[in-house]
Amino acid sequence: QDRLDSMEGPYYTDVVTVETNPTFSSPTGKKYGAAITEYNMSGQSLADGDDNKFRSNYNATFAASAFIYATKAHADFFNFYLLAQGGPNTLGILDHNTNWAPYKPYYAFHLFGNHTGERLVTATGNQTRMDYLASKSSDGKTLFVIVVNKDVANTQTASIQLPEKYAGEYERFVLDANTNPTTGATGSYNKGFLSYELPPASLAAFEIELTGANPAPTGQANPTTKPTTIIQPTGKPSPQPTTPPTVMPTTVPNTAAGLKGEYFTDKNL
Repeated sequence: QDRLDSMEGPYYTDVVTVETNPTFSSPTGKKYGAAITEYNMSGQSLADGDDNKFRSNYNATFAASAFIYATKAHADFFNFYLLAQGGPNTLGILDHNTNWAPYKPYYAFHLFGNHTGERLVTATGNQTRMDYLASKSSDGKTLFVIVVNKDVANTQTASIQLPEKYAGEYERFVLDANTNPTTGATGSYNKGFLSYELPPASLAAFEIELTGANPAPTGQANPTTKPTTIIQPTGKPSPQPTTPPTVMPTTVPNTAAGLKGEYFTDKNL
């Protein structure tokens, strides 16, 4: 759990520091880009000797959280260590001995690659041990929200409040210990609200249709009291961070309080 609780430091704070701190500037004042070229859950066998975690939903959760933080920090280059390696292939996400069959962590990249829009949008949330990324399709007709439950022991409820629409349809794709996000489940939402219980160490992608105006019926307003476990995509663009952090922590508290809308930007992915 400690490993998943310390993602913000190396994958967000350090990246933003390189991008914005005056120390990292050329003699002419040009800023340097930030690149993470070989990230992975671990570069060697784990202390507990359980190398199965490399091929489990735990590593998929790690990769998804790292990707979310680096995306919000606008890392210029962000590359997972490798697809496959010789020998035991501990760090690979494809099995070269069985026709390159994917291990569980591969599906984290599958989920982001297939269920992320072209433009990031703002979102706020306050759920502990939960990361999220909100984006829209280029035509603005679909909202994508990816939520990661980093708690390795507890199920958590992800609640999404939509200020733009009262009711509609969505499709959900889940990656957990028993499920790969190769097929989705459809659902509907009402009063601009939907929720889903994420198992421990899991992630889910929501494709939410926004086409057509569908406000609350007369005499029935959208809810004003919101659950405490909530993610609110606003659909509005937000600027890139312009000031460096004052510290570079190696661990972060178990809170999503730092995941505010100002960390999103309206730019092509």
